[in-house]
Amino acid sequence: MYNFASDYLEGAHPKVMEALNQTNFVQTVGYGEDEYCQKAKDKIKKILNNENVDIHFLVGGTQTNMIMISSALKDYQAVIAVDSGHINVHETGAVEFTGHKVLTKPHQEGKINCAMIEEIVSGHTDEHMVQPKMVYISQTTEYGTYYTLDELKEVYQCCQKHHLYLFIDGARLGSALVLNDAPTLQEWTMAVMSAAAEATARSRAFSRTIFTYSMTLALVGVTSISWTRYPRVSSVYRPLRSISPATVTPSMGLEYTNME
Repeated sequence: MYNFASDYLEGAHPKVMEALNQTNFVQTVGYGEDEYCQKAKDKIKKILNNENVDIHFLVGGTQTNMIMISSALKDYQAVIAVDSGHINVHETGAVEFTGHKVLTKPHQEGKINCAMIEEIVSGHTDEHMVQPKMVYISQTTEYGTYYTLDELKEVYQCCQKHHLYLFIDGARLGSALVLNDAPTLQEWTMAVMSAAAEATARSRAFSRTIFTYSMTLALVGVTSISWTRYPRVSSVYRPLRSISPATVTPSMGLEYTNME
């Protein structure tokens, strides 16, 4: 029986284990700066057809979500998610621990839509309230459903309307990529601020990957990320400290507006 509940239910593909054994005693530098990590980044960029992307390898989903969300948001900003979202249910308050509230609405088959986003945004206009600044979605969702390309466009355009970041937790992304009407990796590239993509059990051993798209950060007027609140973390993840804006050519029918 196949179980798609999580990509953690199995180990790595035999070819991955074979490659690890072959390089097991090869000495390399640490912190993702070795030649193998660089080759992996190059392959991912080729698949994405986008050189303007920062790629960082981390060890787990909770750490990845916490680091990316807390880095992108200012102290008084919050992230929007459905009530079934992983950051709201299964990560033991990791995002809230960094000082960022998770604002939720009841899910619709595990998914969020523009009406939910706008209801939360319109309900947080007072200066004494947290400011919604990011929308969090999972692909596939915690209920096994997935966002189609049309649904992604709707959520993306809603985020652009309200100047919100769009962040995807790709914990089960491999399952969705085989579906005909789901977004491809290239289409996700053009729509999200950042993607935390789980390398599936078919191809990975122990890793979590952040794809940070500079072009969308520039789109919403962010040119750098400060790590002053987390000096111990910043010493390890130095590459995330500065992200430069860039010029991109729109695709997939999405309209881009520079909000700087």
